[in-house]
Amino acid sequence: MAVTLLQDCTLLLSISCLIYFNSLRGGFVFDDHRAILSNDDLDPEKTSLHEVLVHDFWGGHMNREQSHKSYRPMTILSYRYINFIHHKLDPYGYHVVNVLFHAFACVLFYWFCRLYVRERIWCLFAALLFAVHSVHTEVVANIVGRAESLSCIFFLLTILSYTQVIKPTVSMYSSEVKWPLVLLTIFFAASSMLSKEQGIASLAVCGAIDVLIHWDSVVLRCTEKFRKHFIKNGKGIPVDICLCQQTKKTFKACDLKFMILRISMLLYLLLV
Repeated sequence: MAVTLLQDCTLLLSISCLIYFNSLRGGFVFDDHRAILSNDDLDPEKTSLHEVLVHDFWGGHMNREQSHKSYRPMTILSYRYINFIHHKLDPYGYHVVNVLFHAFACVLFYWFCRLYVRERIWCLFAALLFAVHSVHTEVVANIVGRAESLSCIFFLLTILSYTQVIKPTVSMYSSEVKWPLVLLTIFFAASSMLSKEQGIASLAVCGAIDVLIHWDSVVLRCTEKFRKHFIKNGKGIPVDICLCQQTKKTFKACDLKFMILRISMLLYLLLV
């Protein structure tokens, strides 16, 4: 099993790097000039770490009227400490790191698929499709595209770590909390957001996964709270709610009646 997984990861890394091998000969293009060539935040001798943390992606202060508030210090720090301090403004090294980040993201996506898909071959197929899909061309070939790659890496790490937090062995409502994993998840989510703004969606995805994994227990608890609310206010209890609580019926997408009932209960509890 371990050998098979290692072979899959090796195949993914090889194909991910090979398909973008020709990008290594590229130079700085388009937004690379403004974000890298004319950005003093890459040079430790010109700007301090504190200044990097208060500047936008293009090297200007966030308070400037001209700034469009792209706050991506994690990406800038990768340019600064992985590339600039070693080879200054040689584009080759920047492209190499971009390709490696893309390859790493593909492996993480494979492990993400392994969490929810039983058949290994379909996980490998999805990861290979992710690796070679043309939508990633600009992200990998353009050096400024590293923001998307870094955000994706931390995004997937957030989901992978949070999945360990909410394993079935520990209930979502239990007092037992895996704090090291929780803190690690928060760090990954913050890093994803600090790489590119869209990383904030990782929190929503984690919440959705949490609800889906614990759907039945969520619904039963909401049903009980909903029932007590009706009793407290002297109202009758809808028959469907009683049946739902007594039978503990498992939710199915085709059962429109129960789907509407459960969504209505959740919305009601949010508004009350």
